[in-house]
Amino acid sequence: MEHLEQRGKDLFKMFRKNEQAIVKFLIEQKEPVYFSKIHYNTGLSKGSLSRNIKSLEDKGIIKTFNEGRIRKIQLSGWFLEK
Repeated sequence: MEHLEQRGKDLFKMFRKNEQAIVKFLIEQKEPVYFSKIHYNTGLSKGSLSRNIKSLEDKGIIKTFNEGRIRKIQLSGWFLEK
């Protein structure tokens, strides 16, 4: 969490437990990751992970994009900026 600016730390405290697990994992990765890698490392079910990713995307915390048929997720610039 030391890589986050104050705004990111304040927002992180407001996330639900599963959202925190996803964001924490993405902070540690420092690059876009596959949906399946988040699923494997957080232990969240695919359904729960999908719902939480959608929620975080709606809040502007993460961005998702496709590379072919593969879905990748990364933290948004807005969340990470100073």
